[in-house]
Amino acid sequence: MPVQMKSVNKKSTQMEEMRAMPMPKRGIPKSFSPTNTSADQDTTRRKIAIPKQHADTDDLAVPAAGVPRAIKIDKLTLAVLLEDVSLDERNVVTSVLDRLKREGKLYKGSAKGRGFKNVYVKTYKDNFSIEVRVNPTRELHSRQFMNITFNPSLMDEKRVKWFGRLLRMLFPGRRSEMMRQLRLYRCDVCVDIPEDINQLIVRLRRCTVQSKYFMATDSVGRVETMYLGSIASDLHGVVYDQQASDAFKQAVGETTSLPPLERNRTKSRDDAEVVLQRTRFEARRVFKDLPTLDVLDEWTAPFDRWDVWQIRDVPALRKDWEFAAYLDAVRWRGVAGARLYLEGRGCEHVSRFEQQLDRYKADWWRPERMLLDMQSALRSRLLWKLLRG
Repeated sequence: MPVQMKSVNKKSTQMEEMRAMPMPKRGIPKSFSPTNTSADQDTTRRKIAIPKQHADTDDLAVPAAGVPRAIKIDKLTLAVLLEDVSLDERNVVTSVLDRLKREGKLYKGSAKGRGFKNVYVKTYKDNFSIEVRVNPTRELHSRQFMNITFNPSLMDEKRVKWFGRLLRMLFPGRRSEMMRQLRLYRCDVCVDIPEDINQLIVRLRRCTVQSKYFMATDSVGRVETMYLGSIASDLHGVVYDQQASDAFKQAVGETTSLPPLERNRTKSRDDAEVVLQRTRFEARRVFKDLPTLDVLDEWTAPFDRWDVWQIRDVPALRKDWEFAAYLDAVRWRGVAGARLYLEGRGCEHVSRFEQQLDRYKADWWRPERMLLDMQSALRSRLLWKLLRG
């Protein structure tokens, strides 16, 4: 009997100790930071937890909800003007590119839709490529003899050195001079937003007439891409679901924008991974006047032409079907266009709708503060240092 009483007392003591232990909270604490993880948190099952040795890597940083990451240059097209090269130099460039193709260092790319007669591509194992086009066939490119397109954010030191050697072979004795004479034809900048694209409305600011605005959806009606403006415009934008884009890139073997720790992930239910929504906003600008690279110092905030609203699924919104219909009008026609359209059909509540819409303005969208981030990104790349001499 004493032995049994001792056992009961032991169990009671264990139960009291367990009740006294703090229960772990579900989800991620508000103070959670990948670079400041407390010692008592179990991070072995969460891929979002980042080892200390990678804490200074930009791609691994997890931003707060709704806060855009730093701006990156997603694509850059540099041009060599026809007037800056002699006929003999043009022949040298063509012969060097043909020789590199025969040696297997370049391969011939498709000229369809490129506007140039000859296209040469340098491809790496991760499917990163540098594309060289020569001999224009379109009026749009009539001033260019050659242009080179690549993604600066993926140009590491080895690739930058290869780019420098290529220019030295194409323009022997004049590489430094040609670098100073390179012109800017196209620049795409992008920012990643940790929000669901289906919650966002993006429209040009203070515009009644807006051309070429449409959306692409998946098989269940979810928005995957928004196209903002015509590709013929000097500046147009694209907003798309980065997760869907990466899933497609992984399927075809292309380089994704996933952080290194997530590039080989399988499914979230397999390893209790915390998955964040990721939306990418790209501003694509074409410089038809072909200025020098100095124009990038003067480019104002690239996203200052767009307004962003975030419409979350709240009970009050479900009850107000008139306002929900107004949101669709704003999506397709913009704020000014929606007013003209609805008032022209006898709607008397447009002013109330616009006041209600202001409450959904994304407070994290601050395009006027992104200028310094862009300038910093331009000067942080080895390629930029090479081009600026």
